[in-house]
Amino acid sequence: MATMETTKLPAPPKLKKSYRWVLYTFLGLVGLTICVLVIGGLVIRHAVKSFVQNHTQTQPMVLPKIEDGPEKMEQLTGKFMAFKAALDADTIPEPWILTADDLNAVVDSIPPIKDKLFFSIDGSQVNAKFSLSLEQLTKGKFKGRYLNGVAHLKVGVANQFLNISIDAIEANAKPLPGYLMKIIRQKNLADALNNNVNQAQTIQQIDTLEVKDDQIVIKGRSLFQ
Repeated sequence: MATMETTKLPAPPKLKKSYRWVLYTFLGLVGLTICVLVIGGLVIRHAVKSFVQNHTQTQPMVLPKIEDGPEKMEQLTGKFMAFKAALDADTIPEPWILTADDLNAVVDSIPPIKDKLFFSIDGSQVNAKFSLSLEQLTKGKFKGRYLNGVAHLKVGVANQFLNISIDAIEANAKPLPGYLMKIIRQKNLADALNNNVNQAQTIQQIDTLEVKDDQIVIKGRSLFQ
């Protein structure tokens, strides 16, 4: 009796280092946590008691659960790899469309911020709900206090630089003090990407990045245009 040979399917391609840019991009978005660290430092130096009373709570906010995170992350990575491969071949790919589900899939893949951050895109506005332990942010100074709220983000590309900034934050349903927001608005959460030689080249291949219709639409361009 003849023995049937089994055909081995090729292994799925591994994520190359150059393609990890997708993760770093979202880490910039998730730079909200950096912003909160800034808030923690400012609070310690300024109106600590007032801030804690007005902007924190005694319980964490329950954020929506992210469903099928690993599967969505795999799909997202595949779409990005196709987009980046086309750019590297100096062809103009179809726009890369990102949804709030995509952003949340990335959050779900990063243990330090999993269950602490949840994105939504409402029309042309990117929002991030957050629930963070002030005790952890301030090394145990405010036991049992949580910073619960939402940040409103501005995302775009201008002059071949990626811009991700926080336009407004409400914590405990109250806007953060103006002196804090003045400093926070000046922070570009994508600075680390813009200053990285490898990632900067990819950013230069982005023609437009627009938030509309509950999506982030990224269009590529040729470097030789």
